[in-house]
Amino acid sequence: MGKTADWTDVQRTVIDFLHKEEPTIITTQPTTLDITVGESVVLPCQVSHDPSLELKFTWFFNEQLIHFGSNGGFFEKVGGQHSAGDIMIRNIQLGHAGKYTCAVQTKVDSISIAVDLVVRGPPGPPTSIQVEEITDTTASLSWRPGPDNHSPITAYTIQARTPFSLGWQAVTTVPEVVGGHQLTATVIDLSPWVEYEFRVLASNRVGNGEPSKPSKQARTKSTTPKVTPANVSGGGGSRSELVITWEVSKLAQKPPHPWRR
Repeated sequence: MGKTADWTDVQRTVIDFLHKEEPTIITTQPTTLDITVGESVVLPCQVSHDPSLELKFTWFFNEQLIHFGSNGGFFEKVGGQHSAGDIMIRNIQLGHAGKYTCAVQTKVDSISIAVDLVVRGPPGPPTSIQVEEITDTTASLSWRPGPDNHSPITAYTIQARTPFSLGWQAVTTVPEVVGGHQLTATVIDLSPWVEYEFRVLASNRVGNGEPSKPSKQARTKSTTPKVTPANVSGGGGSRSELVITWEVSKLAQKPPHPWRR
């Protein structure tokens, strides 16, 4: 009888304790934050609670525990008050987009809140670059868009390189301005009988994206010369010999060549 009375008293004491304690409430409202690559943002986690209870804040990113001090130093606790578990994400990258959960725990209860983070950035690289048709001076290209990273693609830029160029060079196209919905264009003013590689870059309001992988090499068709030789001169040689020299235009991709008769 005594033991039963003792246990009843313990139960009553616990119930009274729980009733007297103020419940823990997260006062921050669930939300979606829209951020641009390179910016920093504070994720709030404000709490109303019984001041006699100690709080423990734990943050998760896509249901994975965030380890502060690691992860490249992007995450930092900034909640200075006892009832604040705010964190800051510095220099946000595309990989930081996702669901963030703040879990708050005391010795008598626990609660959590989620924040969705949308990160806008330059477009990803276009894919499947194809040379559909090629002539002596033009090349028709097609491609597929890469991810727009939450900001619509506004324009494409086409670049080309040859064995004779100094890296990638911008080229002239038709249409002259390739809009964000355009997935084909024709490169003009190419040199005949030259091997070309092409690549495509996308742009949006945030900035310019990374270039695509190069297309397969494609050689423009041959044609008759359109530029006459330069610096033609003659002289020298033996009695029965006349040496004539000239320089061929760089468009022909050949070094100066002597001709003997």
